[in-house]
Amino acid sequence: MNSRTSNLYLGNPNPNATNQNLTVSNSAVSLTAPHTDTDYVIIDVQDNDVYITFDGTTPSASNGHVLPDGQGLLVISANAARVAKFIRATGSDGVIHATQFVD
Repeated sequence: MNSRTSNLYLGNPNPNATNQNLTVSNSAVSLTAPHTDTDYVIIDVQDNDVYITFDGTTPSASNGHVLPDGQGLLVISANAARVAKFIRATGSDGVIHATQFVD
């Protein structure tokens, strides 16, 4: 079994990347591609639940994962962040915030 461990408590925000707030509406949206030296991205939902997929398909109530509003942080690899798609899960737009980190 292979695994990669990042020290999330002492991780370093990527000085070459800018934090991103993304409004998630009823059409699928993606994050701006992470900087080339980003190792992982931390995402939190700041307003209204959203759906997310990582396989190129459009998220929906029957496809993808639910990210509930205010339920904590999602840590994903830079590669996962590059292909992630979001769509709102309720009748109101969602808002997510993403920060890029390096090991």
